[in-house]
Amino acid sequence: MPNKNKKTIFFLLLVLNGLLFSFSLEDTNVIISRFNNLPIIEKIDSLNNYALSLKKDATNLRISIGRECLVLSQKEKYELGLIQSQYNIGAGFFHLLQRDSALFYYRKSLYLANKSKNVLWLMNLSINLGQLFSEKYKFDSAMVYYNLGLYKAELLKDSAAIGYLINSVGLLYWKKGDFNTALINYKKSLKILKAVGDDKQIAVSLNNIATSYFQLGNYKLALDYFISSSELRKKYSSTTSPIILTSIGLIYIELNDTTLAHNYFNEALTNAETTNSILGKAYANLGLGDLYFKQKKYNLAIDNYNISIKYYTELNDQNGIAKLLNKLGLVHLEENKIKLAEKYFLLAYKKSKENDLTQSEVESFANYNNVLIIIGQYNIAKENLAKIYKQAQSGNLVSSKLKILKLQALLHEKLKDYKTALYFNNLFYNLNDSLFNENSLRIISEIKEKHESDKKEKENANLLIENNIQKLDIMYRQKEKLYMSSL
Repeated sequence: MPNKNKKTIFFLLLVLNGLLFSFSLEDTNVIISRFNNLPIIEKIDSLNNYALSLKKDATNLRISIGRECLVLSQKEKYELGLIQSQYNIGAGFFHLLQRDSALFYYRKSLYLANKSKNVLWLMNLSINLGQLFSEKYKFDSAMVYYNLGLYKAELLKDSAAIGYLINSVGLLYWKKGDFNTALINYKKSLKILKAVGDDKQIAVSLNNIATSYFQLGNYKLALDYFISSSELRKKYSSTTSPIILTSIGLIYIELNDTTLAHNYFNEALTNAETTNSILGKAYANLGLGDLYFKQKKYNLAIDNYNISIKYYTELNDQNGIAKLLNKLGLVHLEENKIKLAEKYFLLAYKKSKENDLTQSEVESFANYNNVLIIIGQYNIAKENLAKIYKQAQSGNLVSSKLKILKLQALLHEKLKDYKTALYFNNLFYNLNDSLFNENSLRIISEIKEKHESDKKEKENANLLIENNIQKLDIMYRQKEKLYMSSL
């Protein structure tokens, strides 16, 4: 096998935490004894590589083997053994969600890899350190390690690693709310991964592109990419990703098809339970919460949001937690529990600010300023909304821009400044029309028809879309008439 292919396979083993065999129930000593007849260096190498091949459900075994190899490597002063064993221990702690312990061993391993100028291990450890800091929402540190990993991957001419790293950089921008820059990286990664032919990573990349289009309000392209990702996964998985299922369900909420949305969320939850995916459970419950919120079933929405926030807390996913705090605030606002809503919006804003989560920061601050308008704090709200609209523009946060424009129109209505209210209202509808015009909705409907075969569903979906367009038009004309009569 060529050296390049060996490096690529080794990289994938590290990143994907190889799915060869799992012996989590066997005693560590029994496994170690299998390699006792080998020369000591070969024994260390064999045990370390064995640990690399273990599934996530054998994390404790991986740590135990890593520690045994660390002791043996220290005795022999075997540098590669020290690098690999400390990596294995760190990776074990990472999967146990003990990030500080993982960081300690990763850094020790990185130091030795740098000392010995081991380019392959420098690349692999940079990837894992980048991922660790990304999950801790320390984006600057994550970017430093991802860039180091990219440099080493280019030296090794490892296309699989390059594609994975560019995708990871895209995820950093996505978490910060910069969806356009995330898209640029995701699409660049997709092109590389397609050339490599790695179906699993291609499916991940397609899903990431879909989530960016969804956040940008382009549901047609989002649904297209989600379906492509789901179809590709069938090549290597018997179950559909709960993340993809939930994402499709969220699109159907936007299309006002609550029946299909509910079906997708339930299937997502079932698959998440089957695969014990904590993230899948978190996201599916979030989707169900959104569905119940739309249906004005507020108690059920709160229940599902609280279940979701529990799972996101277990994952230490600050972005997910901030989003859920925002959603809980919105429910309480609909219930006219103003003080409780204000509390959740401020909690969401604080968490978003602390973790450099631009989209959540803008959303939560816009929601908070809605509360200020409700309680009559017009001047403060006016200053705040002008400020965050610029922030939403710079990140091209479409849904946030729409919300802020609507709030600015409402604010000037309250101030009886109808001319300015009309100005903001026009901006809102112009932006809204550019995103959800009749042609765009027709295209979305066609995608839906391709994906769902039931004829009655198609007819109902088209009627819903036409009704939405008519409602938007009537609402706009009523507002315009009101403002013009008041001038």
